Amino acid sequence: MAAGYPGHHASTPNQLPQLIEAATNCVKNFCQVQPGENVLVVAEFDSDPLVVASFMTAASTAGAEVASITVKPFSAGGHRAGAPGDMLMGAYEQADVVIACTYFEFAHSEKTFFSEIFGSDQRVCSVIMAATPGALVTSGRFPIGLYMEIAKRAYRFLEGCKTIRYVTASGTDIVFENPQGIGYSEPLTPGTWSIFPPMGINFYPLNANGIFVPDETTIHGRPLAPIKFTVSNGYVTDVEAGAESDVAAVDSYANGKYYLRHTVIGLNPKTRTFNAPQFERERAAGMAYLGVDGTGPDGIIDRNKAGRAHLDAIFDTPTVYIDDKIMVDRRKLLILEDEELLELAKQYGEPRRILAQNPFIW
Repeated sequence: MAAGYPGHHASTPNQLPQLIEAATNCVKNFCQVQPGENVLVVAEFDSDPLVVASFMTAASTAGAEVASITVKPFSAGGHRAGAPGDMLMGAYEQADVVIACTYFEFAHSEKTFFSEIFGSDQRVCSVIMAATPGALVTSGRFPIGLYMEIAKRAYRFLEGCKTIRYVTASGTDIVFENPQGIGYSEPLTPGTWSIFPPMGINFYPLNANGIFVPDETTIHGRPLAPIKFTVSNGYVTDVEAGAESDVAAVDSYANGKYYLRHTVIGLNPKTRTFNAPQFERERAAGMAYLGVDGTGPDGIIDRNKAGRAHLDAIFDTPTVYIDDKIMVDRRKLLILEDEELLELAKQYGEPRRILAQNPFIW
């Protein structure tokens, strides 16, 4: 798959009713756009024009002043120093809400890094690889209120835990110790950033040890042969691969030593898992991914600045242990069987269908 939107089917005008429904779900229920606010929609050269127009339409209908800007593609993992450029930054500084339909993460860039967003006046919504018709008409239309109920239950599952462990059939067995900063995607307020369609529960560990073998990475796509990363005391200490070129790619991408920056457990039951790109699948209920990043030349871990080598690795069918309890069983998110959640889901449709881990919303 190309590292950008050209590898995806283009939209058609017949999809507009569902695209507008998804964009309105984002603008109204997630970004909480108010009349009179300034909304900036950021696109890349290859962003789908009907997707971009749907977000602009939804924001305009909400009474906002809307503008769009098209820029060259963002680099994977914020690898380009000094990005984004001055024209985008000028528009960004005037916006109340930014909806970034960029293929790679807007908030991994140096000038718009998370630490720059947090505490600012902007609300930043990253759509990343989900700015496609297929993503928006599935998980993009999932009710935000119901997603929040799933997220709250996931938070209670992780709250106060000592260890989180990922295990996969492909060889991953990694333990995260003393998880910190546990949080989940929720509607935006000033000085916050989040992902739409909503993704999952995020945390970073004070320590991590083990091995991970990703099903896909930011810079490899789906590797033709397994790539095994060894993590010791939070740092990547060894990389082995069936294809030596994959090891070389990891080395060339590095900015100092790699360390375990954060990891996420997906919570959205309507995110596509088939023929969907990595940053879309990462949101799917029961999926898991982690991000390693570069320390820079000093070798010191600093999560408050861009590492400019952020390498995400996804696990398609993980089992997730929270201390001694199973939260995910080979991608089955057990929270979705909660009887109280099923009762709450009745207001949105037949509960087992609306909470089923598939992309169908009837």
